[in-house]
Amino acid sequence: MIALLEDHHIAFIASPKCMTTSIGRLFLEIETGKPFNRDDHDGMFVHKIYQKRARAMKLDAVPAPLDKLDGYWKFTVVRDPIKRLFSAYTNRVVHKKEVEKAMARPNWQEAHGDTAAGLDPNPDANTFFPNLEGYRDVIAPIRHHSNPMRDYIGADLSAYDRVFPVEKITELEEVLSARVGQPVSMPNAQRSKNKLKFADLSSEAQRVILAFTRSDYDLLSDYYRPEDVIGTKTNPTELEA
Repeated sequence: MIALLEDHHIAFIASPKCMTTSIGRLFLEIETGKPFNRDDHDGMFVHKIYQKRARAMKLDAVPAPLDKLDGYWKFTVVRDPIKRLFSAYTNRVVHKKEVEKAMARPNWQEAHGDTAAGLDPNPDANTFFPNLEGYRDVIAPIRHHSNPMRDYIGADLSAYDRVFPVEKITELEEVLSARVGQPVSMPNAQRSKNKLKFADLSSEAQRVILAFTRSDYDLLSDYYRPEDVIGTKTNPTELEA
């Protein structure tokens, strides 16, 4: 998703589960001068509003077409890859029940055949993560929210004017406040209530998670290390083997 503040020449290039809803809503409130209300946007959610705008401006390519944003101050927000994947599970699977809802649709099993065989519609973490690719193959929202961040923001972080880890959102608020000329703040609109711990997962779940997030840890090596989540006494390479 790309969200633009055109009057201020600011572009936010987003990855799912990285403050996307909060920042998109903030931009709309700055743009309109009032709190966000879906009724003012034909009932659309924040993401749909920006998807529609991006298509109209031919900015909907993935990864984001940064070369089309000359003259904009470009930033993105990043998150620890394992914590982001945990958030995708707790929000989309546990809270929103998207796996259960998808698999309950008429003829869903017939439509997906062997690809969906054996998938649990209500998977706990130790069922979901070892079968991550299976769920990603057949359920689009799971795929969208778990795709690596590099798929959305690209592989060259030097193309951005700033990269903000989610832990430094206060700093982002200060920078945006200065750029738009008014104080801004961003409550997290989708804070998960269910917290997973890497150490509580099965060895198979841990192995899959580390292998899946490796490319994002490589991209974000200046910001995050898997050891910070799995524990300093554990060698990530050994778990991936």
